[in-house]
Amino acid sequence: MHPIADSRARPRHAAGVARSSGAPTTAVILAAGNGSRMGGEVPKPLMRVLGMRLIERTILALANAGVTRFVVVVGSRADEIEHELRTLPRLRPLVIELVPCATWEHGNGHSLACGAAAAAAPFYLAMADHVFDPAIIRRLGDAAVAHPEDVHLATDGRVADVFDLDDATKVSGIDDKIVAIGKNLETYDRVDVGLFACPSSIAGTAAAVVASGGSSVSDVMREMISRGAMRSVSVEGLVWQDVDTPGMLAEAERRLLASGRKTTDGPVSRWLNRPVSLALTRHLARAHVTPNQITTVVFVLGIVTAVLIARGSRQELLIAALLVHVASVLDGCDGELARVAVRSSRFGAWYDTITDNLRYAAMVTCSGVALYHRDDSIGYGLGGAAFLACAIYVVVTMALYLRKTGAPGTHLVVVHEVDADAARTNVSLPLRLLYAARPLAKQDVLAAIAVVLLVAGWLELMVIFGLIAVASMIITVDRAIGDPRGAGPRFMMGVAGSALFVWLLARAPLGAIGDAIGRVGWPILLVVPIVLGWMLANSCSLHILLGGRVRLLTLLHNRIIGDGYNAIVPAAGVGGEPLRIALLERYVPAGDAAVAVITDRVLQLAAGLVVSTGALVVAMGALELPEELSVIIPIYSVVAVVGTASLLLLVQGDLSVRIVGRLARWLGGSVEPAHIPPRTILIALGWNILGRVLAALEVVLYVRLLGVELSVLEVVFITGMLHAVGAALFVVPQGIGVAEAASVYAFQALGYAPTVGLAFGLIRRARIIAFSAAAIGLHLLTRRVRTPRP
Repeated sequence: MHPIADSRARPRHAAGVARSSGAPTTAVILAAGNGSRMGGEVPKPLMRVLGMRLIERTILALANAGVTRFVVVVGSRADEIEHELRTLPRLRPLVIELVPCATWEHGNGHSLACGAAAAAAPFYLAMADHVFDPAIIRRLGDAAVAHPEDVHLATDGRVADVFDLDDATKVSGIDDKIVAIGKNLETYDRVDVGLFACPSSIAGTAAAVVASGGSSVSDVMREMISRGAMRSVSVEGLVWQDVDTPGMLAEAERRLLASGRKTTDGPVSRWLNRPVSLALTRHLARAHVTPNQITTVVFVLGIVTAVLIARGSRQELLIAALLVHVASVLDGCDGELARVAVRSSRFGAWYDTITDNLRYAAMVTCSGVALYHRDDSIGYGLGGAAFLACAIYVVVTMALYLRKTGAPGTHLVVVHEVDADAARTNVSLPLRLLYAARPLAKQDVLAAIAVVLLVAGWLELMVIFGLIAVASMIITVDRAIGDPRGAGPRFMMGVAGSALFVWLLARAPLGAIGDAIGRVGWPILLVVPIVLGWMLANSCSLHILLGGRVRLLTLLHNRIIGDGYNAIVPAAGVGGEPLRIALLERYVPAGDAAVAVITDRVLQLAAGLVVSTGALVVAMGALELPEELSVIIPIYSVVAVVGTASLLLLVQGDLSVRIVGRLARWLGGSVEPAHIPPRTILIALGWNILGRVLAALEVVLYVRLLGVELSVLEVVFITGMLHAVGAALFVVPQGIGVAEAASVYAFQALGYAPTVGLAFGLIRRARIIAFSAAAIGLHLLTRRVRTPRP
């Protein structure tokens, strides 16, 4: 026995695979026969089905189901098989061991005996010349956990559907017990699929059967039947096919492609798109195109379509309609490829989901843009922005649900929950009507409707129908899985903020804004040390709260990553805090990390109230401001002082310890949070205040780059306005819309054109996005690094 790959290699198979605890993790694959009925030009295990070697497909399907060790029994043309296993790129990360069988010509029972002895553990038994759905292995694994001492055979009761029934191995059973097996059975009720889950004890049985003259796998299994130790596992509805002849090979390809059809397909997909996409998938699979590549092409087509819609001419809308249909057809190919090429993964499913939502959101949003330019209709522009926010909300809600429940699948788990809720009898009539209309929200139907509307030029209906469809998705998803962790209010605030953002853009002369931003050159890079400076000050706050147990540079790294995720997770500016806590658990106990991070977040809010109050009071006494501010600023100041005092009491008193402890437990931390001394709280608050003051340098940089000369007091006023809005409306995800509105108002209050304020706000928003992308990239690059606790 010798390995193909280093035994230290880590197997790489589909993310999100659900495998029963205790199910086998070893597979024995019989690949010793000469396959004479296939012509003999190449070894049968190396023949291609839809571009993949048979043995490659078998190994990857087993890996997809959770197998981590592969014992391949070889005999005929072993050198050719070994060479191929060494060179196939997708097999290199896997632990594959070759076991030669000198007596392979006497029958596959001899190969089983060799493989079972080498496995030395419970194992799945597969033939190298079978294609099958990985779900069959998972069913066998579940059965093996329930009865670990028995052999379990995958069987199919759809006898009439078996290709070349004369060649199939027949099975007869009573309930799940198998009582007879063989190709020549006269009475049978199912057929052998060629996949087994075997206990390690079968090695002795196989050796004894071979020694006594038995030659086939069926001979070994008949011995197990005589002991009452063989059970049947039904796999009706799942794809499998033995490949012994050219006709069987063609049938295997046909069945694999047919498995690309989904029971959830809408009518357009079922009757119009699938026949075309399956034909394309046949050629794409043979060309080794990956599902994610197809998803990317579809997404690019969607963005091109959105641009054409935004331009809005008759010819461009017709081209856009054609591209929508092409993208709809190709959108079926990625899922089909994932199935037939054994490339399913959680990332791929989510990548497909997110890009689909984004391209439809872009199409609807650009329909609103086109209507605005054509008819000066801002309402449709706001509708497009609302559609984008709703689409993001649906995806985030599903992701939070899957993370909370630990469900092994992807967004399809949520779809099944929605279907289950629709099947309940206690659903109200309005919801029943909504569920009945759900087929209209399927992507193939949406695409067909979009084609019709684009051909007719009815962009108004594009926006209206899109909003109705996404609203129905929100209602059904929230109804089925609940509103995880209060996402609903944040979502509504995000929609309002996004609408405000679009409204500001629509009302401002975009040309003037573009000219203002165009004056910003390379000096914009000076924002990097400025932002790192106030992040360092904030990191000093956490350093104090943790008692100096974590290095300051480590805390700066933690701050950068946490703020990066805060900018993209619509969770009221705290979306990155659980990640920060998880990262800090490498250095300090989880409870201490949770308490420190939560306290630091509260102190940041308090610092914002302190700095904004001081800045606005100073500005009101020194500048000529609009009359309404003479009323608003004093009211805000009183509320801010009370709020600051309340926050400080919250994090210092016994009540704060209980509240912070509950939050810590909710985030997986300690149930006994330590009390933080008042002096430590005040020092940490001071560092957060310093960070807020340093943030004023960012204001100075932007206004200088925009060619605006502001006095120190005017900078103080703008800084105070931004901090005040950020503190008062912190529930709006990343202040989208409201921060830009505050910038416009602040500059107008000082007598500057609103275009300057909006240009300032857009530059600031671009910085947030750029830093977020850099922070997430930094996290992805460093996430595998594990630093021991000091």
